[in-house]
Amino acid sequence: METLQDVSIPGAPLIANAFPGIKGDPYMGDFSKGSILVSKKDTVRNIAIRFNLYGNMLEINRMGELMGYTGKNIHGFIIEPYGTKEIYKSGFELPKLGKGTFAQVLVEGEYTLLKYKYKFITDDPSAAYGSQKSKAFQGKMEFFVAHKEAVVPFKTKRKQLNMVFGDDTPRVLNLINKMNLDIKDERDVVKLVQALNN
Repeated sequence: METLQDVSIPGAPLIANAFPGIKGDPYMGDFSKGSILVSKKDTVRNIAIRFNLYGNMLEINRMGELMGYTGKNIHGFIIEPYGTKEIYKSGFELPKLGKGTFAQVLVEGEYTLLKYKYKFITDDPSAAYGSQKSKAFQGKMEFFVAHKEAVVPFKTKRKQLNMVFGDDTPRVLNLINKMNLDIKDERDVVKLVQALNN
């Protein structure tokens, strides 16, 4: 595995367990093999990385020191948390989140489908009734569609598709009907955007 010793990317040192007393963890899986997209042209491959969904930060273990990288430091990363390759990029202007936020690229093309995964801290739903309130990490996701320079939240209600696809809405509705797609199902949304790009 390559190391980041020779690559000068500004990262921040991290505390090993920054959330004592909170059930669960802020990560999407443990360290796994991946690549760091330092810029649009430079990639560091075969490095152990993990994604912190609470802080939207890529973490690496650099010579025993935990380092964090945000979307302001790097262009993105490719990670295999569950044996399948996932690509994350940070150059999209996500509403209310900004350009430095990592989002998973599900489909890339004229229409790009993005999945923003994150975790937040909430009351632990499995805590015993009457006990002191304990906290836990909970995961959530949102979908966005990038087209030209605009990035808009993907809404699953048919009436709201016009806000996402504009002039292409009749074509989108036709594809949904013709392909018998359920736009509440992520796999069908991927199929829809792929078909729209063809």
